[in-house]
Amino acid sequence: MFKKLSVMLFVTLFFLNLSSAGLVVSNGTYDYNKIYGVPLSFTFTLTNTESFTFYNISMVNNNVVEMPSIPSLNPGQQVNVNALIRADTNNQTTLRIKGLYTATVGMSNITHIVNVDYTNGLSVCDMSFTKGDKVKWINQVADDIVLKNADTGNIVTTILRGENYTTIFDNPEVFRYYFLRRGFVFTNICTITSMSDTGLVNNPLLDGMLNIKVSIVYNPTSMNYVILERNYTINPFTQQDGVMSIVNVGNQTAREVTLSGEWFSFNANGFDLAPGQSKGIVYTMRPVITQTSQTNITYSKKITITGNFPTQEESFSVTIPYTVIGDDITNQSNYQGLIALIQSYCKNNPKESFCSTSPQLVYVGNGTNQDFNVTFNQDQVKSIFEYLFQQGDSQEVFNNFVKEKMGDMDTKLNTTDAKSSSTLEKVTSSESERQSNQNLMTFAIIFVMFLLMGSMIGVLIYVQKKYNIKKKIEQW
Repeated sequence: MFKKLSVMLFVTLFFLNLSSAGLVVSNGTYDYNKIYGVPLSFTFTLTNTESFTFYNISMVNNNVVEMPSIPSLNPGQQVNVNALIRADTNNQTTLRIKGLYTATVGMSNITHIVNVDYTNGLSVCDMSFTKGDKVKWINQVADDIVLKNADTGNIVTTILRGENYTTIFDNPEVFRYYFLRRGFVFTNICTITSMSDTGLVNNPLLDGMLNIKVSIVYNPTSMNYVILERNYTINPFTQQDGVMSIVNVGNQTAREVTLSGEWFSFNANGFDLAPGQSKGIVYTMRPVITQTSQTNITYSKKITITGNFPTQEESFSVTIPYTVIGDDITNQSNYQGLIALIQSYCKNNPKESFCSTSPQLVYVGNGTNQDFNVTFNQDQVKSIFEYLFQQGDSQEVFNNFVKEKMGDMDTKLNTTDAKSSSTLEKVTSSESERQSNQNLMTFAIIFVMFLLMGSMIGVLIYVQKKYNIKKKIEQW
């Protein structure tokens, strides 16, 4: 008995340790500006908050930060880690620092319950335990759900509505998974870590997390611009093209050369330009004119060019001749429509909030089966599926309501039928009894009549005999 209590206490203390902080990185998020192509060193503090020693502490492989391995870190010990940022792209990420520790707890054979709900997701997402434990997923979704391996993409199983699925993790492994409903992913990707019950083990829940933001700063360069024409006359609902040349006259590569401007769109944008290299850009001017009062005016418009060089603004003069614009501008043959104007604006102003969703033009077509492509963002897809699920769930609730009412009606009809049968039996019985009584009464009446008639006949016979005797006496 004492041995069992000791084992249980040891296991309890072990899992209490699992719920504590583990390796802790100080200072929250590290934010750095890094020069392109030049590694940047920085220092952070790592603390062991556990009651046991971590060994072979290292950073999980990534392409942003490198750090030297730490042989051991005793309980409560702190160490300053000199790390190196090598990334040459903008990054904002969380990096994992893992350590190993000695475990001799043995198998606990625990079943971990995970409730799967469509609205709230999983009751437990990431978890760690020793090998031999089981996980039981309970389907609380009003539908069948699919359990899928996030790393291989393979379907593990389908859990029917109201059912559950249990699997045992009898070997050390890492299992990443998520759930789908009707093909739609409705949970986060969760991780189950099955650890060895003896030897050096790693528990991801005790790993340190390094939050880092890296902004790349490019070495500056110089640019020259050649524009052939700056003055344009454009009629409403039409457009004109122009050409400009950009030359990198500096000794550094021009990074992410970006052009923008109201009424302008470009055949190339966000490109790099090596030293001495030039690039021809075709720009298109499409004035946004919707009223007569906006015509007969010369507008000043600018193209802004940005990158790792001084921002440059190139000015253009655009004259719109006088034009009478009717109320129904959609009848203009060359008018591009509202969607085209939005697309043009967003192409030149990609950072606008309503442009960040990458709006797509959906072609309704002419009623044929001609193929077309439509792009949806993640929120749109989620909204579509949630609407479909909501409609399906509402229909199911209605169907259940109808079934319940039909059941009640069937019960009431059966009760009414039983009562009608009972009433009919009573009526039939009463009719039979009445008929029997009527027959008895008829017999009694006939019997009495026969008695009366017999009595009268007897009296008549008696009177006749007395009369005959009296007559004979008189004759004598």
